[in-house]
Amino acid sequence: MSKDDMALWIYSSGTTGRPKAIVHLHHDVIDADRHLTTNLGIQPGDRLFCTSKIFFAYALGNVLLGGLRAGATLILNRGWPDAEHVARVVADKRPDVFFTVPTFYKNLIASGVSKDPAFGNLRCCVSAGEALPSCLLDQWRETTGHEIYEGLGSSETIYLVIANRPGACRPGWSGRLQPWVEARLVDEAERIVDEPNTPGMLWIRTDSVCDRYWNRQQLSRETFVDGWYRTGDVMSFDEDGWWRHHGRQDSMLKISGQWVSPVEIEERVLTAGNVVEAAVVGKTNEDGLTRATLFVVPATRPTDEDEYRNQLLAHLRADLAVYKCPRNICLLDELPRTDTGKL
Repeated sequence: MSKDDMALWIYSSGTTGRPKAIVHLHHDVIDADRHLTTNLGIQPGDRLFCTSKIFFAYALGNVLLGGLRAGATLILNRGWPDAEHVARVVADKRPDVFFTVPTFYKNLIASGVSKDPAFGNLRCCVSAGEALPSCLLDQWRETTGHEIYEGLGSSETIYLVIANRPGACRPGWSGRLQPWVEARLVDEAERIVDEPNTPGMLWIRTDSVCDRYWNRQQLSRETFVDGWYRTGDVMSFDEDGWWRHHGRQDSMLKISGQWVSPVEIEERVLTAGNVVEAAVVGKTNEDGLTRATLFVVPATRPTDEDEYRNQLLAHLRADLAVYKCPRNICLLDELPRTDTGKL
């Protein structure tokens, strides 16, 4: 085979539309262990465990491909994981490095199994797949004594392109650009955004960017331009090179002429009392204007739901501009998720 021959397809998780078959070439596999060995210090014999199944790029890239290239031992879990089963695997197989998504970290804490001493024996904990709320990191640190090293990647890159690591970790931020990755931000007119703390659309260039979407020629031409991958993520960077994720371009809300990040609202909601999960979407009212609607899962169903909504609004208004505060709040028992655990 040539390094430029087609090696594998992986399907996108379908959070932003119909899943796409993403075509990766043989040379994409060569980069698999860079983050593991360079940033996480993984050596031959280290044990890696990811709760996600290997049809998810996060597990495929970091554990299966990356772990094998690093000479690590892989712990693969048969069946669909839940918190109690994962706790038994961690206690029995003693992984050194633990990979999961924010939702599963939350489940481990909520079920109480994260208090098992086996989680305290982990050397390193990694999170990707969606934004990691700072409050969740605080709870994990208090329970296990460990940091969680958040990173940003995609099925199109397989591996993390921006990441926190031991010795360079900032809660609430996606991390720093990997040394082998180029990135730039552009505005709506595709002009370069070079001012710190100014959100823009993230474009990535690295060797592991996929070749194309199978049988989606027009979308491929729109997404992959002159070697750059237009990720659809809205991000900003600060003066020290730390990158913050503000949400997906297609989930950003234009309210009162201002761009609003659902992530900002959701993270603030999670710091209120009696909240397990939150999601914000835009809803067009009868005047044709977009307003934020909040879906929230209470830890305990309130007896007075109107009072609960008023308390949430007061909590949000203490820190957010009025136009960012949701006009509608809906209470749910759970939020919908994909097979990869994404909202």
